[in-house]
Amino acid sequence: MLPLALLTSTARAADDTVSWQSPDGRLTATLEIPRTGTPTWRLAAAGQVVLPTAPLGLRIDGIQYGPGSTLEAVTPSSGQDVVAQKGVARPSPITWNGRKLELAGPEGQWWTLEARLFDGGFAWRYIVAGEGERQVEGETGGFHLPEDSTVWLAERPNDWKLKSYAGTFMRVDREDLPDFSPVGPVQGPPLVAELPNGSYALFSEAALSDYSGLRLRAEADGLLLADVQPFTTSGPITSPWRVALYARDLDALVNNRVIPALNPAPDPELFADTDWIHYGKAVWRWWSSGTGTPEEERAYLDYAARLGFTYALVDDGWKDWDEPWQRVAELADYGRKQDVRVLIWCAYADVADPAQDYRQLRDFLDRAAQAGSAGVKLDFFNAETKDRIDFEHRALEEAARRQLVVIFHGLQKPSGEARTYPNEVTREGIRGAELNHMAEGPVTAEHNTALPFTRFVVGAGDYTPLALSAPGETTWSHQAATLVAFTSPVQVLAEDPRLLLEDPRTAPALPFIREVPTLWDETRVLPGSEIGERVVMARRDGAQWWLAILNDGPTEIRDLDLSFLGSGTYTAQVLTSPEPHAFAHETHKGVDQGWHPCFRLTSGDGVLIRFIPQP
Repeated sequence: MLPLALLTSTARAADDTVSWQSPDGRLTATLEIPRTGTPTWRLAAAGQVVLPTAPLGLRIDGIQYGPGSTLEAVTPSSGQDVVAQKGVARPSPITWNGRKLELAGPEGQWWTLEARLFDGGFAWRYIVAGEGERQVEGETGGFHLPEDSTVWLAERPNDWKLKSYAGTFMRVDREDLPDFSPVGPVQGPPLVAELPNGSYALFSEAALSDYSGLRLRAEADGLLLADVQPFTTSGPITSPWRVALYARDLDALVNNRVIPALNPAPDPELFADTDWIHYGKAVWRWWSSGTGTPEEERAYLDYAARLGFTYALVDDGWKDWDEPWQRVAELADYGRKQDVRVLIWCAYADVADPAQDYRQLRDFLDRAAQAGSAGVKLDFFNAETKDRIDFEHRALEEAARRQLVVIFHGLQKPSGEARTYPNEVTREGIRGAELNHMAEGPVTAEHNTALPFTRFVVGAGDYTPLALSAPGETTWSHQAATLVAFTSPVQVLAEDPRLLLEDPRTAPALPFIREVPTLWDETRVLPGSEIGERVVMARRDGAQWWLAILNDGPTEIRDLDLSFLGSGTYTAQVLTSPEPHAFAHETHKGVDQGWHPCFRLTSGDGVLIRFIPQP
């Protein structure tokens, strides 16, 4: 703990300033605790302020924690962990330097501000001791965009906007943020800012637990203030981490691991054995044909086996079968013989009652496990209130006790939960191919080319890719390239497997679809990538590399940076679309990093390349 004499060079009657650097020395965080006024934070990179002064504070039981507080003590801290953003790269070390500030308010209220500074961003949270029932009324802190910055956010101009986080990512100038949306100034994170110095910031939260979810309310002059729905809790209060990622380029943004690093490690007893957690691809009948009869779903298990997929997802409607649990058990047994696992769907409302220690939920999960299901898809949360967040954590815990994986749908963005609960294999909170069958769809190519640099930065997304029979204004090769560019350890494919297996038009793509991984050892964002315009991304699985190109408007790709290939020689398998609804497959042998293909892409087009090492 540092005495106050070491906090600042000014007299105690002046404002207190606490500054420190990231482990690599490039970022500097500064906390200001004024004698009068509101505590603030700011972030500098290489000595220049990149995120200007923003307020800090919250309200509990009618008491404002913030203005007029005095700094009583500061405790420095540091740490290192080995963390991965699941599906992006293998785990690697990440370090941080932190400060814990003990503060006293003008009404005698004590509170703690804990902050951590990583090489890739800044995060803080509030800790307020107390006993008994308490009302968290909201927060008064937030983020501050610099002038001349623009923001990418997910806009959905209807009542669903903040229920399912399934908006279209679009670019908005800083000054237009408070007024551009017809449904108001509150936005759902993540928000990604293109900063004036050419770098990037992302605003979201981490370790959301025992709290309601964070939204951001756009105010004048670039302020983004926390918008937290009030809730009742008891005992000490610890907020989730409020996170500002900072990245010099898109590669650093995509590979940022600050959010999972802020989450607790898995419980060593609950996850002592994780061999039951399987990743891979899934067939899914609902998008193309609706949930079928038990016999029709059995056929999908056959398709999954022929494709080499890990799962078959049985969606809404199976509970209407005659003796539904018996039918699920029969499907699971049939799939087990073909090394295909069954996942089953359930609406949140059907198991939401917390009475008797969540007996509804526990009974459902017991039945699912007894029937042989490998996991569950829980859907239609339609809010991020504290009761929903409590349920999500309990569902993951109870599912893990029964060795069941979980897919969440119809809910908010991830905040790193998959680190604490590795049985969360993916979640929605994203506008995906489902919208291609809805009146407000289809999904745009601009949205797709924004996703790897926005929503997918904060965690896996169940976009349900590969919508060949309803691709909107995109080509088939664009759809295929999303299998590489979009991160999801369990990748639920939208398309009817009969089109993949039996239609001669898809034959050139079938080896790619069968063999593309869902977990990657390494990810690199290559030159030419721009949010909402173009994705050029290489991902490594063992000794093989896969390269995905997605574009919005027409473009020509020349001089690909293939330095990631090193000194090796490869066979390049290239998948393109000579026509929008067609595939072409070319093979080039003896390829190395000096290879210079040229791709002339139409609007909403794409390319998928697989590099296989040559002996």
